[in-house]
Amino acid sequence: MRNLSQLLTFILLTPVISLIIWLFTSHHWVEYVNIVFYVAMILSIVTFILILIQEGVFDATSYGMRRMKYRLSSKKHQASVQDDDFFNPQQAKKSHYQVARWVKVAFGVNLCYLALDILITLIIM
Repeated sequence: MRNLSQLLTFILLTPVISLIIWLFTSHHWVEYVNIVFYVAMILSIVTFILILIQEGVFDATSYGMRRMKYRLSSKKHQASVQDDDFFNPQQAKKSHYQVARWVKVAFGVNLCYLALDILITLIIM
């Protein structure tokens, strides 16, 4: 039941946001299709960035920068943070990452909206 409500939330989120924005613009079908495209694109980009962050893509970069900062710091500072895993990291990545299910669902739904919107646009032309 929770998965269904989560899916239904993200299926309705893009059209509702688009409808609210469309109410403040000219009331034409083409305008609504364009607004759905913009909203779905923005939400797709945001959820894709969340997926990248949750999968640990940027962990290697963060690890390198923290190691460099540790090595360039003074000996006194190195001694004070020697046992700290954040300031003196020992490994670049964790062994396992878990991406939240709602992020995957939101990304998939918005990709479907993008594909559907492109298809509708091609049919209208």
